Amino acid sequence: MEVVALVDPSLARADSLAQQFGIRPRLCLRLEEAIEGADGVLVATPNHTHLELTAVSLGRGVPVLVEKPMTATLDEADRLCALAQERNTVVAVGFSTRFYPAVELMERLLRQKYFGAVRSLRYEFGTRGGWAPLSSYNQDK
Repeated sequence: MEVVALVDPSLARADSLAQQFGIRPRLCLRLEEAIEGADGVLVATPNHTHLELTAVSLGRGVPVLVEKPMTATLDEADRLCALAQERNTVVAVGFSTRFYPAVELMERLLRQKYFGAVRSLRYEFGTRGGWAPLSSYNQDK
């Protein structure tokens, strides 16, 4: 993956982030400036901005991975799903668990070959009393 642009209302902050990770993306004040030629967009902004930014990307037919929560309301999420379907693209919601203590422990155990030779691994995440992780819920409302 190549980061081709960073969008931030503060170009100095975007530049600082780019330098921190040793990348040289275009620095833009607005998403509309950055989206040209992008294969996808990651929306990792304050929650109240998710609807607008995701809609801009989907409206141009660009797939989006938006950090959770997708939107503030179910109605807004439904609107984004409809827009993605209309534009024949994808909107997905990211929820990273890689820094959870249990996940970090599993990584250490796998690297130490505690379980022997692992031929395959499947990790799914659900909540106590919540949706069943084997429900095929991922990206399919």
